[in-house]
This record gives sequence, C-alpha cells and structure tokens, in this order.
Amino acid sequence: MPSRGGWRRTTSSGLLQSGVVEADRLDMRLEFHQLERRLEHLRVHQPEAQRKLLASLAVNGQQMPIVVVAAGQADRYLVIDGYQRIRALEQLGRDTVEAVVWTLSEPEALLLDRSLRWGEHDTALEQGWLLYEAGDVVRYSRGSKSVGIEGGSYATVAAINPSANLLTVEKASCELTTYDPRRLTGVSVYREVAHEFSVGDRVQFTAPEKSLGVANRDLAVIESISPDGRIAARLDENRKVEFNATEHRHFDHGYAVTSHSARGLTAEWVLIYADTGVHPDLLNSRFAYVSVSRASFEARIFTDDATRLPARLSTEVDKSVALDFFQAVGRTPVEQSVLPGIQMGL
Repeated sequence: MPSRGGWRRTTSSGLLQSGVVEADRLDMRLEFHQLERRLEHLRVHQPEAQRKLLASLAVNGQQMPIVVVAAGQADRYLVIDGYQRIRALEQLGRDTVEAVVWTLSEPEALLLDRSLRWGEHDTALEQGWLLYEAGDVVRYSRGSKSVGIEGGSYATVAAINPSANLLTVEKASCELTTYDPRRLTGVSVYREVAHEFSVGDRVQFTAPEKSLGVANRDLAVIESISPDGRIAARLDENRKVEFNATEHRHFDHGYAVTSHSARGLTAEWVLIYADTGVHPDLLNSRFAYVSVSRASFEARIFTDDATRLPARLSTEVDKSVALDFFQAVGRTPVEQSVLPGIQMGL
C-alpha cells in the first residue's frame, strides 16, 4: 500500500566560525515585471502555507521584504528569496513588492542566503527571518527549558513578528509558544511535502537518525508497508531498518541524487543530467569525475546544450573554505566577533 509523508529541509543557518560577513543592502519597491524568477522551480510550493501567508498579507500587508540582486540588465532583479510572498501579492492584485537589493553577485548572494549567521544585526531580515514562513516545520535538536521546548521535538510555525523579533510556533501538544529565535540554537527548518511510496521504491534518508543507525543520504529499498504506516526497508549495506513514517519523516525518493551525495556509491548504470546554465561551481571537472566514476558498466549524460557541455565539464574548480571565498571577493572578516558554540545547526 502507498504511504504518504516526508519532510524536506528548505534552508538552515550557521555562524561562520572564521568571521562575520555582511552584505550592503538597498531598500526598494519593485514592480513584478522587473523580477527575474528563474530559481522559482527550485522552491517547494506548499498550498496550506501559501493560504496562511495570503491571509496574513491581506490583513497586515507585507511585513518582510523579498531579497534580490541585480540581474545584469537595467531595472531587472533576480529573486533570491521571497517567491511565496510574490505569489501571494499577485493573488491579492498588487503590482509592486517591497524588496531588499543585496549588492552582491549571484553566487555570493546564494552562498550568503544559505549561510546566514546568528549574531547582532541591524535588521530582522539579517537576524534570520528568511528562515521562517507560516507552516514551516521546525526541529529543535537542543530545546530550551525557559521556552518550554524539548530537545528533539518538532513544532510548526504559526506566526512571525519581525518588528518585535518574535516567532510563534505550535507544538505537537497544540500549545502555542512565542519566543525570540535568537535565544535558541541547534534549530533546523523544514517544509512538509506529500509523496507516495510503495513496496520496491528506492528511498534516501534526508537526515541522520541514531535510533535507526542511518546517516544523511543513506539509500534503501522499501520491503513492506503496514496499514499503520510502519515501513520496513533494506539499506544498501543489506541491513534492515523499520520505522513509522508518521514519526520519522526525513526520507524521500532515492532514484536521483546529487553528485555530492553520490560519493562512495556505485551502480551498474548511471544517468547524469548536466544543466549548462548552472553556476560553474555546480558543473565542472569535479562534477564530471564524481558522476561518471559512479558507474561500473555504463554512464550516459543528458544535457540541455551539447555544444557548451565539453567546456563546462573541463572547468577546474579548486576547493576553498567560506573565508577564502569572501576574502577573494573583497569582503573583510570582522575579527574577535566569533561566538563559540552559538550556531543554527545544519
């Protein structure tokens, strides 16, 4: 029988242990035709969360700006974050949106968006409010007695108040709790998605689980699904695990994985999709080596542009840490500003 469920991580934030990087910003009101939305297909659309956001915008107006960077053409801006807000504003018949323009390149902005740190900042936006939207699922690996949240528990975002730095979540007990998110560490944010699973499906675990002895991105095949939602699956190492899909939701279909997740894996046949339009950090010689070397018999490459592909796969990209990246683009780290142990866990 099919089983439904699963959580997909949307974003997370951690303190850059080697220093603090800040982006110059410019507040603007933009018209929708000025926005370039080519990253929208990477976002998960959640109807219920969208309805809650729509109701909030109708009553309170736009409380949090979207994030954009210059798109390379006059009066055109690439949306980095805020696609749900844009869709809701369009549904309400608005033709403009409040935006923050980061004066960064696209790769810098995407990296910064993925690496927001906790710390002392000037605005709620920089304090990490991009992490939260109504309906998001929050997991607390540490918890807080003062807030009344246990370590390892989950809650659902019910409301956000950026101006007051307050977040309201609904716990599993249906109790509402409001707190300043800067007071909690070890937090991961997910968005719930619905999938159907059947016996024989290949799945991958999207978060480590000590009780099951599985690591992030471990692969398995479903052997049985009971009426109460309990799943038995056999890992690639031939070990059997059992879990309740209503309690352990960190899994997804495992038919396609990123080249990074595929390291250490081997398959007879490997199908590789190479999009020549992505950033060189994602499509390069390292990607080619890791992807092709996964195949023990044959690897086939599919691409959107066969003429550009050879040059893209020949691009050499050296490994560098985040600090090296920001120094290369002229960002000076602020010394003596690291807060050891305070981070938003990945």
